[in-house]
Amino acid sequence: MKEDFFKQYPYLCDTFFINKNTRIEQNEVAAKELISPYRLDFMAKLLWIEAFEGRFDKTDADKLYEAHLQAFSNGMMVEPGQPEKKGLNSYNAMFSRICTEVKKIHGELMEFGDPIPVDGKHMAMDGAHRISAAIFYEKRVPIYQVFKEIPNKYDYRFFQRRYLDEEYILEMVEKYVSVRECRLYLLQKNQLKRSLREKIYKECAPIYMKKMLSGELVLIIDRDWIEKYGNEELVDKWVGSRYVEGTDAIINLINSLKQELLICEKGYECKKRLAIFMGMCWKRLKVRVKRLLGRPV
Repeated sequence: MKEDFFKQYPYLCDTFFINKNTRIEQNEVAAKELISPYRLDFMAKLLWIEAFEGRFDKTDADKLYEAHLQAFSNGMMVEPGQPEKKGLNSYNAMFSRICTEVKKIHGELMEFGDPIPVDGKHMAMDGAHRISAAIFYEKRVPIYQVFKEIPNKYDYRFFQRRYLDEEYILEMVEKYVSVRECRLYLLQKNQLKRSLREKIYKECAPIYMKKMLSGELVLIIDRDWIEKYGNEELVDKWVGSRYVEGTDAIINLINSLKQELLICEKGYECKKRLAIFMGMCWKRLKVRVKRLLGRPV
């Protein structure tokens, strides 16, 4: 089984230093169990599938899907380790094919493709499109459980650092809240110092955390994730037990706060373009270095 993993995912093994001493087990789980604050991108893909099924506005879904892929790939629209996925059209065609295949499956288990690797906290390391389709069509997926925490986290802060427009991040957050049991904390000005906010980010995996212009801090936590993989006592200790619960109430508050939460920093678009350009240059440099060293790219 381990040998299969190393053959199927050489890029991951090389990137995250997964060696033959790493504990790896094969299992299967309901796809919805792989929803995680560390994979906020699933929400863009779920909205794309809803549009594919005629349940969501296709124009909005396509814009979000393209924008989050641009951020994900630093503007290159190529998936590391899978050079055949290049450009928006190839992504759309691939995703349509996956959805069609998953929809055809009569049983519960989605068996096409390799088992999906997940890390020690059930964060999917690959297969985001297959997982999203399996979530939507309520399937189970085979996984490789790799007992190691991977440093890469594709959460709200990842997308902020890649200069994805805040409105798109909020769309993904809103979708996340609609599919999971979440809590919203509204903390008063200066209630939390920056050092404590960083601890909350590291230990509690917020779906979203933002200091507003008024000084209030918005904090959204996934209850299910905290109970399984986090520390609920730390949340209560650091932010107290006052929160808003209930999907409709949280989504209403998110919508009412959207305008204030949108990034209004002067020169933002210029910084965004510069960051994308630098990211593309850095990725190309890494590819050339790996080729010189004879490593997979």
